[in-house]
Amino acid sequence: MTSDAVSPRTPRDHDSGTPTDVGSGVVPGTGADPQRPGRRRTAAAGAGGVLASVVVGLVVMLGFGGDNPLDQSWDALMASARDGMPWFMPAARALDWFGGGWRGIIAVPVLVIVALLLAHRPWGALFFAGSTVLGAGLVQLLKFVADRDRPQDMLVTSDVGSYPSGHVANAAVMALVLALLIGRVWCWVLAALYTLTMLVSRTYVSAHWLTDTLGGLALAVGVVLLLAAAMWRPLSREWRGRDAVSAA
Repeated sequence: MTSDAVSPRTPRDHDSGTPTDVGSGVVPGTGADPQRPGRRRTAAAGAGGVLASVVVGLVVMLGFGGDNPLDQSWDALMASARDGMPWFMPAARALDWFGGGWRGIIAVPVLVIVALLLAHRPWGALFFAGSTVLGAGLVQLLKFVADRDRPQDMLVTSDVGSYPSGHVANAAVMALVLALLIGRVWCWVLAALYTLTMLVSRTYVSAHWLTDTLGGLALAVGVVLLLAAAMWRPLSREWRGRDAVSAA
């Protein structure tokens, strides 16, 4: 991954090419922190994601519900997809089982945290744990505040509160954190495919309106980027240590 805006993997100053001090992240002789612009952009992007999710939630609270043209058009498209793509139903039901409840909130995150600790990535594990807990908490808060009804033709069993989608938020948090930590193209591709598939599956089984899933996605991206900015230095040091070991 090459973008300073989202990646803590920034071992040198990209403007000058000057290596930074590994311990402090400061360009020798300047006292400047070359990572600060990246941190600010990441924090701004994260705040924008959270704000977008809140704004959509406010629109829902004002009474638009699922009657808006975007949700109605997408719901009709998914109704046609259920008739034309019945083979997707088993996958959608599997994602419903895997991505929610104690499995999506506790079991899967614990497995990921253990894997990161075994890989000697304690800061990465803390980053993932914090993103998961904060994301899940904000999802439940917005569900309570928005109090949006789910589609009437829902094909799976779910709790109350349609906005935002907890399944999509959980999937996006896990996918984005792992993509940032691993930093490989194949991981970014898998992260995007997994999140998109979860998003479509939630509307395919009529568990959510499209705007529910977009709100969950925006919230997850915002939370992850805000925490990435807050933990930029320790995550950067952990990455540089990992790269040094790999190069040795």
